[in-house]
Formats: sequence, structure tokens, C-alpha cells
Amino acid sequence: MKVREFIKNLNEMTDDELKKEEKDLKSELFKLRFQTVTNQLENPLKLREIKRSIARVKTAIKDREIRKLKAEGKFLEVSGKTRSKRKA
Repeated sequence: MKVREFIKNLNEMTDDELKKEEKDLKSELFKLRFQTVTNQLENPLKLREIKRSIARVKTAIKDREIRKLKAEGKFLEVSGKTRSKRKA
């Protein structure tokens, strides 16, 4: 599945479906790691793909949480820089 299609599908999923997708991807990652240890993994790039998919799902979940909090007026945005300057 292409990345843009995957992201589009994430946006169409409900919260419960997103959590289920995350659980399924984590299960798949576990299986792939096990195959890596036993030298049975045919495509090592699949690990990277699954990890990135998990990150995309987590990002979608977090975005929804933030949108809900903003809609309720409970989200506090911090203005200014997020990092402090290092001393030279």
C-alpha cells in the first residue's frame, strides 16, 4: 500500500479502528523481529516499513486527541521556542 493511500485510510478510520491497526502492526513487527533473529526474514526493509506505519498511526491518534482537546478548549498551546539555546 502506498504511503498516501495509507494516510488517507488512517484519516477515514475511527479511533477504535486506529487502535486496532496499531495493535496489529505491533504484532506484525514482533513476528518480523522474531524472523530476523532466526534468520528467516526475506525482506529486511519490511521492518522499517512497519515501524514507520506504527509511527503514522500513533501520529494520527495523537492528532485526534489534540483536536478534541482544542475543540473543548482544554488544550494549552505554548508560544515561543521549544528548545533552549545552548551556551557556547
